[in-house]
Amino acid sequence: MLSVAVARCRSVFDIVIPVRCALCGRHCAHVCERCCERLKSAPLLWRAANKGTPELVALGPYAGSLRAGVLSLKFRHRQVAAFRLGAILGMKLYFTIDAIVPVPLHRNRLLARGFNQAEVIAQGIASTYGAALCRSALVRTRATIAQSSLSLRERRKNVDSAFALGSDAPALRNARVMIVDDVVTTGATAAACAAALTQGNATSILVAALAIRL
Repeated sequence: MLSVAVARCRSVFDIVIPVRCALCGRHCAHVCERCCERLKSAPLLWRAANKGTPELVALGPYAGSLRAGVLSLKFRHRQVAAFRLGAILGMKLYFTIDAIVPVPLHRNRLLARGFNQAEVIAQGIASTYGAALCRSALVRTRATIAQSSLSLRERRKNVDSAFALGSDAPALRNARVMIVDDVVTTGATAAACAAALTQGNATSILVAALAIRL
């Protein structure tokens, strides 16, 4: 009987307050105040540059509620939450950056998903960080297999030469650039994007993500 009562209460809440926190699932907001405060107070996760992959910063590890949030952005179309998490990340960044560049999706995947979660996160970062958003600085020149389905060794080959400079690239000459993605595992995608941006004469490159897979 108790489980039935709980289920009925949840149904009522879903009608009265339909929005749930993308991280913890509580009825309240796209990202609840409790989760916001926790992310704001936690130190950034940092990974040094290594083998072509630029220096990396993130809100935290790809685990627990942050993992749930990232999956919600990508597969449940939680764009408001993506923007909010990006804004929190932007508040915490302390690097000097001239331009923010989201990792692009291939046009086929963009059509299927309807939006690029990295771009929405980048918009959130730009709203609190003050650097210019260059959403067309990079283009994905070929469709690639989802990195999550590949072994660690296969990921770098999968995205090798998959990115090229786009229409915003001239603005990146002599610029300090921040590449934005939702989650970073091996850094293969970030390295491929950085290689393309280096050809456009960016002076330094940093990667910012919501989460790092440890």
